[in-house]
Amino acid sequence: MAPVIANSVFFVAVVLLGAITPLCFVAVEHGRIFRFLAYAGLQSVFLAYVFCAILYAVRKHSMVVNAVKWTVISIMSLWAAVEVGSIAATGMPVVPSSLALILETDLYEIKGFLAQYFCVKVILVYLATVVVVASGAFLFSKLLLLIARCRVGVCATAVIMLSVLIYGCVHFSSILRMALMDNYADFQLWEGVSPENQHLIRATEMRFSDPVSKMVYLYKSVTLQMADFDRWSESQLEALEVPCASPSGNDFNVVVVIGESFIRAHCSLYGYYLDVNPRLTDELEQGRLVVFSDMLSTANFTTPSIRNMMNLNDISAGEKWYDSVYFPVLLKKAGWNIYWYDNQCADSNFNIGLGSMLYASVNMEHVYDGVSDKMFPLDGEFLDYVHGSLSPREQGGRRAVFYHLWGQHFPYKSRYSGPPHFSASDITVERPWLTDKHRAEIAAYDNATLYNDSILYAIIEHWRERPTVMFYFSDHGEDMWDLCEIKSRNNPAPGDSSWLDRQYRIPFMVWMSDSFMDGYADKAAALRRAASTPGMMDNFGQIVLGLCGIETPFYRPERDMLNHRYVRKERITSEGYHFDAGQKKAAAGK
Repeated sequence: MAPVIANSVFFVAVVLLGAITPLCFVAVEHGRIFRFLAYAGLQSVFLAYVFCAILYAVRKHSMVVNAVKWTVISIMSLWAAVEVGSIAATGMPVVPSSLALILETDLYEIKGFLAQYFCVKVILVYLATVVVVASGAFLFSKLLLLIARCRVGVCATAVIMLSVLIYGCVHFSSILRMALMDNYADFQLWEGVSPENQHLIRATEMRFSDPVSKMVYLYKSVTLQMADFDRWSESQLEALEVPCASPSGNDFNVVVVIGESFIRAHCSLYGYYLDVNPRLTDELEQGRLVVFSDMLSTANFTTPSIRNMMNLNDISAGEKWYDSVYFPVLLKKAGWNIYWYDNQCADSNFNIGLGSMLYASVNMEHVYDGVSDKMFPLDGEFLDYVHGSLSPREQGGRRAVFYHLWGQHFPYKSRYSGPPHFSASDITVERPWLTDKHRAEIAAYDNATLYNDSILYAIIEHWRERPTVMFYFSDHGEDMWDLCEIKSRNNPAPGDSSWLDRQYRIPFMVWMSDSFMDGYADKAAALRRAASTPGMMDNFGQIVLGLCGIETPFYRPERDMLNHRYVRKERITSEGYHFDAGQKKAAAGK
């Protein structure tokens, strides 16, 4: 007990800072208090004891002791602030999915995230945390000194401490086992993601909530995912060696527009009561637009969504994106010129999570004929740059052009220009929890959607006079106050069928120019027939390959919604959620 008694205030401070994550979680979410606190409490006591033992060993060097104390307290305080802020703002601690969201964040979004992070609720939680840690360190350190004067108390505490040390050794042996893993699949099984348990259970998150465990946990998650990129790059190099061709006559352009955070229930084409898509509605009425009724995204975050959408893996077959082929590789080999125009990700250095794939050396050297190199706060400014400066440099012949837009990405007020068309008074839906502030946020989202409609129309106008088929869809869904008591996309509720529907069922539509419909009537008819077929975005590449008539071993007609040999399978998201089974279960319950 000597190390603890000699550093009593430091010991208690480290214990409290290490356990503050589940303590805050319990205060915010009100659940399973003893289990959460038991995990973190034991780990924090073990960690605090290890630090105190080190300090006791070098106690003759006061400068070293003070330096270590202040360094440890500073680092743990900073980490506690991050964790507490995350829980207060989103209801979740920092986990690997949080890193995915951070990797998708850029300078334009920081203002919005900071506004969410430092709201009144979060500030109050911060103040409460400071009071708990400061007062706890003072009071419990006094209690330890009182115990030190009683032989029985010292002996009892020593026995408890010995038990904690044994637990700590077992716990950190688990961390060591995880640290030595060499593939992400094993890591997912270790953390609790398996066919039986498809999402990170919160008990697991709390079990690794002390700073040391959490840092190792997050670091391993990121490094193993980066290793997946290396495997993916090897797959593309192998695909470049496989024969690929396209029959003559398919001389049309393929345009893919990837939207952002578009809620299907807030789209006029799917029955929303406000006219947020007047231009797309006009194209539909003139017979140029086909609206698909049941398409699912593979994930509710941009990075995993685009990874699985742009590669030819089938999630329901257990295939991984990093072991499959980036389908633009095959389009390029078959004679299409490929252009990637992105307003969210400028290069691999800017956005590690997504840019590592999109701007990988294999794509830059062998696939793309052109890429954008600038980003703009508004998609309209981005289109002016692309169509004014980049499009004139495109080569003639068949083109496959990809636009990745801001769409309706948070914060919504930053996603449109000019005076707002909709206001809080236009939001007439009634919900018990709706306030004027909520209605204003809904109106801002609808204004962003109306602006996005004008962006899509500008792209259509750019391609209208050429034989072109254009796919438009959102990378994932979103939550909004008129649909639910909104929290956050990184607060999963896979047991809730309505949550799955909002997050994963997306707007998906195909626009065709008049010359495309005249010259390729059979392809236009196939697109119209497929509109009511349930689909999944992990097979999007197969749709494009089939439409373009690409002859390659990687094309699987049973996965192509436009092909008569298409086989409908149960749709499973990248997180492992069985979407169709969940919807059937919910329908049966009703």
